[in-house]
Amino acid sequence: MLRIMLPPFEYLWLAALGVAWVLCLLINTLWLRRHLAVKLKLFTEVSEKVGAQELNFAIPHAGILEYDQALEAMEHMRKALYSSLSSQWAAQQEREAEIEALAHDLKTPLTLVGGNAELLMDEELPESSLKIVKTIVASNDRAKQYVASLLEASAGADETFENTSLPSMFGELCQSTMAIAKARGVCLQTQNNLEGDAVIQKAHLLRAFGNVVQNAIEHTPAGGNVYMEGSMVDGGGWQVVVRDEGSGFSKEALHHATERLWRGDAARGANGHNGLGLWFAAQVAKTHAGQLNLSNCDFGGKVTIRFHYASKEL
Repeated sequence: MLRIMLPPFEYLWLAALGVAWVLCLLINTLWLRRHLAVKLKLFTEVSEKVGAQELNFAIPHAGILEYDQALEAMEHMRKALYSSLSSQWAAQQEREAEIEALAHDLKTPLTLVGGNAELLMDEELPESSLKIVKTIVASNDRAKQYVASLLEASAGADETFENTSLPSMFGELCQSTMAIAKARGVCLQTQNNLEGDAVIQKAHLLRAFGNVVQNAIEHTPAGGNVYMEGSMVDGGGWQVVVRDEGSGFSKEALHHATERLWRGDAARGANGHNGLGLWFAAQVAKTHAGQLNLSNCDFGGKVTIRFHYASKEL
């Protein structure tokens, strides 16, 4: 009866062998898939650590020749990236130490200049000489504030944001830079079209704008003009534009002049500059959700500092 119902033994044996072979193949495939998935997690873990710049680790071996070759290439990349970032970090620390040392070194001569100027104010001087001495004292006080701000920045401190009148701030900027322009024989042309208030770091912005204006004055020949305009921007922003009648920015300076300690623009007479003025201005602009752009106009260099809001309420 069974012989009638079942196929011949030879066929049954071959069928059973085929089913067993398929089951073995399926089990091995599932095991291999799981094993390879575990090994592939190494690539994910390594990529995540490299992406997070956590580079102080050793990449393990997967035990598979092709995987190990790929991991070895990633190990070379990790070492190169670790070396590069370590060099950059060391250079940044060195620059920050240099800036802090520069600020400390400036405190002594500024104190001497201020003290001697105040002594001169006690003397009987002609009105014109007394006005010059007062300008020296005021400029020295601003310089000491800048040094104090630089030391605070290197120590991690920062100025608070306060609601400030934009036209009033621009007026203070004109007053503080007018004496510098006059001393250099340059005519400072100003136009104040700013309106309303904004929540800003007033001292930092005045210092940033002052750096830009002073840079323009220094690169304008005697008898030339520097143009400074504050205006509102369509869409709710505001900006300050400074133009000079100097030689303009070189191609290299247009890309690198806002980098810290960059002093490579021979076209604009970089000698004597510490490479911090435009860098600081760019950083302050960024802090205020703005941007600093360098360009050239028909007769000299142009710096535009634009902010993407008109006013804020406290």
